[in-house]
Amino acid sequence: MKMFLTKKRSSSKSSSNDGDKTATATMRAAHDDDTTRTKPVGGHHINNDRVSARSLDNDDPFNSDISTIATEFTGNSSVRSSSVLSHRISSSTRQSIGIDSCNSASNHSRRSLQFGRTARTSTTSASSEPCLVTQSHKENARRKLIDFAQSKLDFNRLGLIGREQEQRLLHRALEKCVRGRQTNALPQMQMASCDSSSSHSDEESRGNTAQGGGNGRCFVTLSGHSGTGKSALAATLRPKCIKWHAFYVSGKFDLNQIHEPLSGFKSAMIDLCEQISKLPYGPNATQRTIDAATTSSSQKRNANQDPRRFDQLKDLIVDGLEIKEIQALSTLVPNIVDVVGADLLSGAKEWQSDQAPPNETNTLGYQEQSDCLKFAFRKFVQIICQYSPLVWVSDDVQWADKPSLDMIESWMTDTTISSLMVVACFRSSDHANQIETTNELVTQMLQSIERSKQERSIRTVEIRMRNLQLEHVNAMLNRLLDLPDDRQAQEISGLAKIVHRRTDGNIFFIQHFLRMLIHEELLRYDVSRLQWKWNIDDVNAGTLATVNVVQLMQAKLQRIHDAGLVLPVAACLGSTFSWSLLRTTMQGFLRDPQQRQFYASAFQDSPPQDDVALMRILITCQEEGMIDCVDASRETSSLRDLMAANPNFAFVHDKVQEVALNMIPSTETLEFQYRAGQILLSGLGAAEFEQHLFTVVNLLNVGIDSMLQGQKHDTNDVHDMSKLNYRAGVKAASCSGFQAALVYFKNAIKLLPPGSWQTDYETTLDLHSSVTECALVCHEHADFQKHADIIISRDCPILDKMRVYHLMMAASTASGDHKRASDATEMGRTVLSEFGVR
Repeated sequence: MKMFLTKKRSSSKSSSNDGDKTATATMRAAHDDDTTRTKPVGGHHINNDRVSARSLDNDDPFNSDISTIATEFTGNSSVRSSSVLSHRISSSTRQSIGIDSCNSASNHSRRSLQFGRTARTSTTSASSEPCLVTQSHKENARRKLIDFAQSKLDFNRLGLIGREQEQRLLHRALEKCVRGRQTNALPQMQMASCDSSSSHSDEESRGNTAQGGGNGRCFVTLSGHSGTGKSALAATLRPKCIKWHAFYVSGKFDLNQIHEPLSGFKSAMIDLCEQISKLPYGPNATQRTIDAATTSSSQKRNANQDPRRFDQLKDLIVDGLEIKEIQALSTLVPNIVDVVGADLLSGAKEWQSDQAPPNETNTLGYQEQSDCLKFAFRKFVQIICQYSPLVWVSDDVQWADKPSLDMIESWMTDTTISSLMVVACFRSSDHANQIETTNELVTQMLQSIERSKQERSIRTVEIRMRNLQLEHVNAMLNRLLDLPDDRQAQEISGLAKIVHRRTDGNIFFIQHFLRMLIHEELLRYDVSRLQWKWNIDDVNAGTLATVNVVQLMQAKLQRIHDAGLVLPVAACLGSTFSWSLLRTTMQGFLRDPQQRQFYASAFQDSPPQDDVALMRILITCQEEGMIDCVDASRETSSLRDLMAANPNFAFVHDKVQEVALNMIPSTETLEFQYRAGQILLSGLGAAEFEQHLFTVVNLLNVGIDSMLQGQKHDTNDVHDMSKLNYRAGVKAASCSGFQAALVYFKNAIKLLPPGSWQTDYETTLDLHSSVTECALVCHEHADFQKHADIIISRDCPILDKMRVYHLMMAASTASGDHKRASDATEMGRTVLSEFGVR
C-alpha cells in the first residue's frame, strides 16, 4: 500500500531552545569522547576497534545524515539540518551517519524516531509536498538505526571492569620480569619507570617465589570458565610491552587443529619475526621507526621512543644460531628469512628438510630433526630475551600438543634464559585448577614447573578468572550506556539485574546478550535525545527463552542470513583463517558446477558472487561480534585495499566456531569438509599449500572411510591421499609431532594400493619404518611391534632393515629389562652376521 506523507518546512530559523542546547552539548561531549577512543587496530584505522564495511565503502547508502534516514523512515523530509549536525558522534561515523538533535522550530516541536513506528507529522507547516515511502524503505531505515545503535555499543572503550586485582597481579609480574634483567644487549637502553602504584607484596601472587626470581623468568597461569575474559586480560600486557620496549606475541591452540604440531607457536613466531623486521633499519621498517632511530639518545629518553635496532638483533641471531638451526626454524616460520636474510639461507648447505624422508643412513632422522628444531627454538628465544624482554601468551592451552608443552617447560627450566614471561590461558573448573578437557599433558607440565620453581628460580603467578558480580555488571552498563546522573541509579540497576541473571555474569555472554536486545528492539538508542531507552518489563518478558551462549549465537547466525553462508566454511578452516584461504574455498564452491550444486543443497542458497560481497559479509560478522580482523599489515581506506592486505580473521570464541560449524547439516558435514579440502588441494599454489598442508589433509581425511569402501572415489584419488598423508606425517614428525605423524603415516598405509611393495617399494618401506619410529616415541608398543615385524619378515636387503633393527635394539636396551637387553645383544650379532662379521 502506498503511503503519502507531508513534510514541514520551517517558516523561519530561530535559535535552539534549551532542549536543543542540551542535546548539542551532549553531542559534543560524545563526539570528543568517541574521537579519542577511535584508534588503529591491526594496522587499520577503524571505529570501535572494528573494520566497518560502511566506513570502507563510500558508495554505501548508509553514509547519509539522519535527516535522510528520517525521510526514508517516516516519509517526512522536514527534519532539518540544525547546527548540531556539524558535530558527529565519531570520526568514522562521519562517513556513515550524522545525528540531528531533531527539529526544534519556533513551536518547540520535537520529532522522535521510534523503532517500528511512524514518526508523527506536524499539521502546521508553511508548505508541504508529497513523499512516497514504501514498506521496504521503512524497513531499510529501521535496520540502519539498529546498526547505528550497535555501533554505539562500544565495549572496547570500557577496559576490564571487575578485573582490577587480576590486572594488578599480571602487570606486577611483568614489571618484575622487566626489572629483573641480568643481561642486556643494549647497554644504552633506558627502561621506562614502572607504575609505582602497583607496589603490592609478593603474597598477592599465589605460589610466587620470593627468592631466586631475579633473572626475570616468570610463568603465569590464567584459568577460568569459557568466556570469562582470560584472553582480554592477557592482552592488557600489550600496551605495557610497547611502553617498556618488550616484544609481545600470542598464539592460540585450536581443537580442530590438534593434529598440527606447534600450531599455537607457529602464529606467535611469525608475529615475532614480523615485529623484529619492523624495527628501525629493518626490511619492513616504517618511516616513523626510521625517523625515531635517527634521534639522539636524550630525545629517545624524553619521547620514550624505541631504542632497539634491527641490525643489532639480526647480528645476535646470525651469530648465535648455526645454519642448520636457522633452516630448521624456517620450516616452521618461513618469514624468519626477513630477519636473517635470504642470502644466508640460499648460500647454505641444504639441510635435511621436512619434505625429504630419512634414508637408510639416517636411522633416527625424525628424532634428530625434532631435537634440532627444539634446540634452535630455545636458542632463538634465549637470544631475543637477552636483547629485549619477551612476553609469550599461549591461549587455549587445554588443546595444546605435547611438543608445544615441552617447549614451554624447557623455556621455564632453562636458567640461561632471562626476561621471559610466559602466560598460559586455559579452562578450568570452579573448584580446582583442573583442565576441563582432561589434558593430562598440561597437568604434567604445570606440575613439573611447580616442582622446579625453587631450583630453577622460576617466578610463578596463578590467576583464576570468575564471572562478574552484579555490581560489576551495573558499573559496566553505567559506562556503556552513559545515561544522565538522574537516570543511572534508578534505571540501570534494574537492567543490570536482568542482564546478570540471564548471563550469570559471563562477559562474553553479556556482550552478545546486549546486542541481541538491540536487534530485538528491547534496547534502543533514541537519536532525537541521544540517549538509550528500554522498558524493564519488556526486557524481562522478551528474554525468558534465552538459555546459553550457544543458543544465542545460533539465533544470531540464523538472523544474519549471509553469515550462515560464509562462517560455516570458515569454521572448517580453523579458529584463525586468512582471507586468501577463505576466498579460494568460496570461489571453488562458486565456480565449479558440482560444488556449487552441493553448496546450494546444504545451505539452500548460492555462495557470495564476488570478493567484495564476501568481504562485506566478513566485516558484517565482525561488527556483530562473531569474528575479529587481526594482524593486517597496513592501513586501508577501501574494501579492495583491505582484500589486498590479505588479513587474517579469527573467531572471537570457540563457541562461535562450534555454532558456525553446526550450521552445516549433520548428514552432509563430512562431505562438505572433504569437498572444501578438494577445492584447496586444487586451488592453492605450491607455497601456500605447504603453509596450509595440515589443514588441507585434515579436511580430506574425513573421506578416508568412504575411500576404503570404494565410494565415489577412483584409484588415483586414493593413491594421492596416501601421498598427502605421507607428506603430512613427515612434516609433523620433523616438528616433534610424533603422535600426529603416527596418525598420518597409518592413514597413508591404509590407502596404499594393492601390491605397493612391488610397485612403490621405497615409499612403502619408509612408511612402515616411520610408523615404527613414531610408535616407539609415543609408547604405542602394539603398532611398534606390528610394523617392525612386517619389515623384518620381508625378503629385502639388510640395509633396508637397518633403521628398524636400530629402533628395536634401542627399545630393548632402554627398557631396563635384563632379558630384553640380552635379546638386543643377540639381535646385534645377527645383524653383524648378515654383513659377514663373525
